[in-house]
Amino acid sequence: MNTKKMLSVSISLVVLASNMSYVVANEADKKESNLKNTIIEKVKKSKFLGYSYDLGRYPYKLNKNRYRELILKEINNATFSVISNSYEIKGYPFMLVGDNFKIGLLKEKSGDMFIGTLYYGESSIVFKTNKNIQEKIIKICEEANNVSIDLKTDNLYMDDNSKIKSAVGISRRTFGRSKNIVLIGDESIPDSLLAAGLAGYFDAPILLSHKDKVSKDLLEELSRLKAENIYVASGKKWISESILTELSEKGYNIFDCSGQNRYETSKNIAQKIKTDNKYILLSGQNFNDISSISTYSYDKKIPILLTGKSQIPMCNYDLINQNSQILAIGGYNTISKDVYSQLDKKKVQINRISGKNRFDTSEKIVKKLYPDSSGYIYQSDKSFFNNIIISPFSAKSKRPILIKTVDELNELQNKYGYEDINHVFIK
Repeated sequence: MNTKKMLSVSISLVVLASNMSYVVANEADKKESNLKNTIIEKVKKSKFLGYSYDLGRYPYKLNKNRYRELILKEINNATFSVISNSYEIKGYPFMLVGDNFKIGLLKEKSGDMFIGTLYYGESSIVFKTNKNIQEKIIKICEEANNVSIDLKTDNLYMDDNSKIKSAVGISRRTFGRSKNIVLIGDESIPDSLLAAGLAGYFDAPILLSHKDKVSKDLLEELSRLKAENIYVASGKKWISESILTELSEKGYNIFDCSGQNRYETSKNIAQKIKTDNKYILLSGQNFNDISSISTYSYDKKIPILLTGKSQIPMCNYDLINQNSQILAIGGYNTISKDVYSQLDKKKVQINRISGKNRFDTSEKIVKKLYPDSSGYIYQSDKSFFNNIIISPFSAKSKRPILIKTVDELNELQNKYGYEDINHVFIK
């Protein structure tokens, strides 16, 4: 081959190689442009848009369109590049969630890249962006004020080692945001009896605190909820003054509803709730029936008045008048006939629900007060705190609490395949 022909072939090869590079570049640009457009279309057209910390399950819904617009603005301002699926993070701590897609996002760099993964159908595409829009999108979601959550979960888990974490878990499954919080001591069973009605009045979650230490879990949940007001239903024996001071210094408004004892606390809470003269009467000494009625107290915003077995303390007796309507819970071994004789003097209207034992009483409460319930939450009669902190979820999801024996719960465990007894059985 002569020199001219060799030169001609070389030039042709260079031109061909150049054209091939151009085609490859165009294909890559097109693929990355398609990815960005796909994400924009999914975010723009999805009827539901929210975020989740649970691998896309139980997402919080962003209820205002401006949050969508802010997220789209960040996506539009970035350049997307498709990268190898080997960079995909297993178990993203945050996901943007739509009708038929999820986008896993990391706040921090992974290596030297800002990455994410688009999931839709059976497909996933790992991408990187030229700027950290991941952190900005997460911030938009977490700082949104108008947020709600779907209550159609069948899986609530109670942390057997931490009542505080259990309360936080229920709050996370029930509330997107809440301006108001009801706080009780994590060892304060008598005061916990009264929290449901107060929380229902303020449409608030019930959270727990140690006596002398503000836990990290509590502070993180207060922050997530965007809480402003904390209503305390436990006395200083259960939540110390130093706790209230620390929470106040962090900017929360503290409203102390506690009294000198559980009976006075019940009076204070009843006065805080703008009741229409309706009360639930419960024993302040025998706590077996509180689990079953806490949902109703929350749902109907009816305060609980505590009584001794044979006599109503004067602080609560004085609240009652002839226009009062009282729902009394429990048998005569719990609230004796002497109490009803006291009430007869005021000519109040009394309805009483009682069974042969706590389990029968629970059945009767549900049958009478929730005849059209969409399901039930089965819980142990020993789980006083659990049953109180579940009451907001129970009321909002219209699934009342039915207390069961441990043997009955074990049967449910085997029937539905839960791994351990700390699950809340919702059916």
